[in-house]
Amino acid sequence: MMVMGKKDMKGLRYGVKHWEVMNEPDLTQTDSVTTEKKDGDDSNSNTLDFYEQGPDAYFTLLKKTSKAIRKADKDAKVLIAGAAGGSDQFLDFYDELFTKHPKARGYFDIGNVHCIQNDYYNNFNVAAYNRLLKKHGMRKPIWVTEADAFIGDTRKATYAQVYKSTKKGKAAGGDKFFYTGMNFGDKTKGWSFSKKKFKLIVDDFAY
Repeated sequence: MMVMGKKDMKGLRYGVKHWEVMNEPDLTQTDSVTTEKKDGDDSNSNTLDFYEQGPDAYFTLLKKTSKAIRKADKDAKVLIAGAAGGSDQFLDFYDELFTKHPKARGYFDIGNVHCIQNDYYNNFNVAAYNRLLKKHGMRKPIWVTEADAFIGDTRKATYAQVYKSTKKGKAAGGDKFFYTGMNFGDKTKGWSFSKKKFKLIVDDFAY
């Protein structure tokens, strides 16, 4: 049995080696991302609020969680929470975090940003996120853990843009890209999407 941490499950073969500390805590700073309320929902807000506290509280969460992870598994890697987007609207949360708590840089190994369908998809937000890290003296791997690709009106256009966005994202400092949505559902005549075509993207960038 491979030991990965504390109190591992019996018969564990593959342990979790990468841990993300929270998801999009910066959404508490904005009301721009909303969802439709469902019947019976009595909440006062229809915004996507994953975290209801600010950068100060998040620093404490990141610090304590990171220490616990590294204590349990010295080889594990810690991802900071994924930023909801690449604009100041979202990145200001992390700018404040790093400004007020410079030690935060020591509690994560990998930067993390998202790019959803209504965002700046040219490089999947890597350029803006990397500028933020460099502003605070950090050079870390950057993962796009939500790379939506509802981009073109046709499968061919979407494929071409995903390829271009990934290439530019890599050039801007991106290390890994996780595609969470693809708009390949149209019925364009004369062009069909296949796993083989998409594999060209994966092979070129070696995720």
